[in-house]
Amino acid sequence: MPAPCTGPSNRTAKQPRFDFGGATEGAAAFQRTAVAFEDLSVAAYKAQVPRIVEREYLTSAMAIHSVEARHAAWIRRLAGQAPVAGPFDEPISRATTTRIVDRTHFVVRTTSRRGPRFTG
Repeated sequence: MPAPCTGPSNRTAKQPRFDFGGATEGAAAFQRTAVAFEDLSVAAYKAQVPRIVEREYLTSAMAIHSVEARHAAWIRRLAGQAPVAGPFDEPISRATTTRIVDRTHFVVRTTSRRGPRFTG
C-alpha cells in the first residue's frame, strides 16, 4: 500500500499546456472524451482519497470526488449511456492514471510556475 499523503509536497507545481486535437471537435467527439475523462477522474480520486490522513485535505478531496462523480453521471446521460458504469467505481492508481493521460498526448508540455523575475 502506498504511503499516506499528509499534505502538499514540496515539488514545484507545473503549469500544463493542452492540445486536444480532434478529441473535442463536434458533439460526439466531445462527449466520448468527456465520458472517458470524467470516469477516469472519479477512479483516480477514489484511489488517492484513502491515502490522505489530514482531515482538511480529506474533506476537500471528498468534495471534489463527489462533484466529479456527478459530472461523470451527467455526461454519461447526455451521451446516451447509463449514468454509472456499474454498481461500484474501481480505483485506478496514480501510475495507471498517468499512463492513460500520457497516451492521449493532450498534455503537450509543462512549465514551472514561477513568479516574474525581479527587474529593478
